[in-house]
Amino acid sequence: MVLGVGADDVFVLADAWAQSEETVLKKDYANEADYLHTRLYLAYSRTVKAVFNTSFTTAMAFVATAMSPIMPIR
Repeated sequence: MVLGVGADDVFVLADAWAQSEETVLKKDYANEADYLHTRLYLAYSRTVKAVFNTSFTTAMAFVATAMSPIMPIR
């Protein structure tokens, strides 16, 4: 279960990294390190929000099914 949730998080990070290439322009930075740092910061900040929302939703679904009085759902 943990690997399934973690794999989704990797895809979210990869998508945020790809989106950051369009947002952060390489010509605005003097060196490669600053450019990559800015892209990584932007990608992580987008990823944190999405991963929190999806993980919280998954956790609440497990809590709801664990508390269900219907035995096949529990």
